[in-house]
Order: sequence, then C-alpha cells, then structure tokens
Amino acid sequence: MEYLAGIDDTDSAEGMCTTYLAYYIISKARNFRVKPFPRLVRLNPNIPFKTRGNASVCLDIVTDDPDKTFDELCGYVKELSDISHGANTGLVFVSKERVSHEFGEIYSRALRGVVNHRKIRKFLERKNIQHFTTGNGMGLVGASAAVGLDSEDITYELIAYRKRENWGKPRLIETNSVVEMDRSTFPFTFNNFDYEKGRVLIAPHGPDPVLFGIRGETPEILLKAFKMVKVQEPIDGYVIYISNQHTDAHLKYKIEKKSFSSGWIDGRVKNIKRITGGHIIIELDGTSFPAAVYSPTGDLLRIASSLMEGDKLRLYGGMRKPSKNHPMVLNVEKIQVLALKDKIYSNPLCPKCMHRMKSEGTGKGFECKKCGLKRKRKTLTKIERKLVPGIYLPSPRAHRHLTKPYARYINVGVFQQHEVGGAWFYKDQGQEKLQLPYQI
Repeated sequence: MEYLAGIDDTDSAEGMCTTYLAYYIISKARNFRVKPFPRLVRLNPNIPFKTRGNASVCLDIVTDDPDKTFDELCGYVKELSDISHGANTGLVFVSKERVSHEFGEIYSRALRGVVNHRKIRKFLERKNIQHFTTGNGMGLVGASAAVGLDSEDITYELIAYRKRENWGKPRLIETNSVVEMDRSTFPFTFNNFDYEKGRVLIAPHGPDPVLFGIRGETPEILLKAFKMVKVQEPIDGYVIYISNQHTDAHLKYKIEKKSFSSGWIDGRVKNIKRITGGHIIIELDGTSFPAAVYSPTGDLLRIASSLMEGDKLRLYGGMRKPSKNHPMVLNVEKIQVLALKDKIYSNPLCPKCMHRMKSEGTGKGFECKKCGLKRKRKTLTKIERKLVPGIYLPSPRAHRHLTKPYARYINVGVFQQHEVGGAWFYKDQGQEKLQLPYQI
C-alpha cells in the first residue's frame, strides 16, 4: 500500500531542518520504505510566522502496516522537531487513494495567502485522516499542502548533510570549486554563485544540519554538480528532492489586497520616486496601494530607477501588512515591462532663441519670453530608452526559494525525467556505503 506523509514546521530559528528530518526518516525506516523522490515544497514566502524558507516535505511511502508506520513516523518527528524553540510540527499521513482535490486547494491557498491551521485540523478530523502535532499544530497547513502539491513545472534539489559534530561550525566549502561547478552546469543548475559579490549561494549560514544544496533541472545534472563541489569536512549523506522551487508558483494569480498575499498587479506608472535608503516607490494607475522596490534587490532596483511615468508594467510580489506609519504596500519581487513610453510631449523650443516656450495657460498656447514667438501645441519627441519590454529579476542573492531565475525561462519544457547512473539517496556508514535497491 502507498501512503503520503506530509511534514512541516519541525525547525526553528535556532536550528534543525525539515528536510534533514526527511533524510533521517529515509535512512532509519524500519516498517516501510520511501520511494524516490521525496517532495520539497515551498509555500508563501510572505508569511510572517514562517521559519527560514517556509518549506515542508512529503514522503511517498510503501508499507504493509500503516499503523506501525504512522507510529514510527511520529517517533521520528518527536525526536527531531525543535519543540523547545517553538516548532509547531504537523504530520499528515494519508493513503494515496484518499488524496482528494481538497489537498490541492490547500496547496494553492498556502502559496498565495494565509491558511488557518484550525480549519485544516477540522478538515483532517472530518475526513478521518491520521495526523500528529506539537505546539499549536500550525505545521498541519504545510504538511497538508505538501501532500496536495500540484505543479506541472518542477525542479530538483540535491541537499548534502553534515555530520552532527559539525553542526553550528563554519562550513568549509572551496569557493573555486563552486564557481567551476556553476560554469560547467549552467543553465541546468542555477543560483550557485553571486559573481557580483563573490559569494557562494549554495550553503546556508545558520546552525542547521544542511551543508549545501544544489538546484537544477534533473537528478542527473545535480549528481554531476555534487561531485564537483569540494568541501573540507565529511558529508553524512544526501537526498535528491523533487520540488516546486524556482517556478514562481506563488505569483501565478492576480494579487488580493490582503496582508501577506502573493501575486501580480498590472497598470501604468502614475508616479515613481526614490525614498530614504535608496528604495523606489512605484504607483500604478487603478491601484489603491504603492509598490516598493528595495535597494538590496540590486539589479531590480536599477531597472526600477529606469522606469518612467506612462510605462505599462506587471509587478509581482507580496503584500506587506500596513502599520501605524505606513500603508499596505506591494513588496516587488519581479518586474515585467509590458510596454514602454517612447514619446513625450514638451513645451516647444523657440527656433530663434533655442529656449523653451512658456505656457500661456490652459488652451492658450505657448510663447517665447525672449522674442515673443508663439506656438499653439506642445512638441511630441521620440525618446531613446535603455529598457526593452521583458522580465526583470533581482540579483541572485536576493532571490527567494520560489523565484524563477533567468535560466529557467529557457529551460522550462525542455526536460523529461532522465535515467541517471547514481543513487537518489546516500548515507555514509563509515567504511561501508549503504547499498540501496533503488536506482533512478
């Protein structure tokens, strides 16, 4: 029998990682086996009470004894959830035959807005679906959403894990090997290195068990990339996950004017200004809230600074909650330039004096104040723009887990699942390597 086990909110700001729990379960399982590939599901990045990446996981499990399997899973969750630092874990265990469209709806809602965990608990109880929680059980939302993952566009991530004795210590990854890996595997892997800042992007900075993670289009390319990265510490093991990362899944729908919602909005630029901190505020006609492009976005800020009144845009991002001193604002993650203003009207230039004429008042025309020459209409002038219509993104260091990088606008639709010479899961057992029966 096949079951899906969705798990979320096992980590905290202090450490642990939900993907590590998945790795731990795969390597320790006694009453069941896990099929490739476990799911790594990213949800709405604008949720304020998320941990680091708002990620949940889902394991595709084969078992002859679901009750024993559920009990075993609960044991692993209790063992590794960072409950002392506020983890509100959720585990959902359901037969694949019972996964209804309602789980898909939960996934969709959890991408675009805020989902009430109490309503999810009532749904699971009403359907008599096994579940387990710690704390307030908020993790049931992500766990249910992971079960309901529904996406035509997918990517993969190979995550390598550290030996426990190295958790919290600096990660010793050779920068040059990451650069070489990136140049050898691009565009089929992405967001490996920030060339502008000279910064490795595949490694986290916190005390969690992850050593590094490489994201790409196929398991095959990830295994190739993995072998190229040089580290100065032993690797405990790795798992290749299937994921909705880097698909812009949270930006597919028109945004709602609700705090923390994600999506897009269209309009022409009505006003644009730079504020303290170097940030840029854009106002679109027909919208009741401003949009903000922040200075840390790098490339995106440079694009925003080139916009003009009258440009037609589609802005993508998430709604920031209003405060006493600030209105609700769209935090911009991506700009799509739909059309550019390429002509401007200006006061006519006096052909004799080469000075701009002054307006005489509405409907009264223009006059040169130096020689008295008059003209009736403004001059229409074609202007050269540095921008062209298209999609513009932040610098890679400012990408969110769901941000679709430039490389993927080329890659999407090219790949089918590939045969790979290598395991999707590996666990270091000292001198012996664990030989698993599954090959991709």
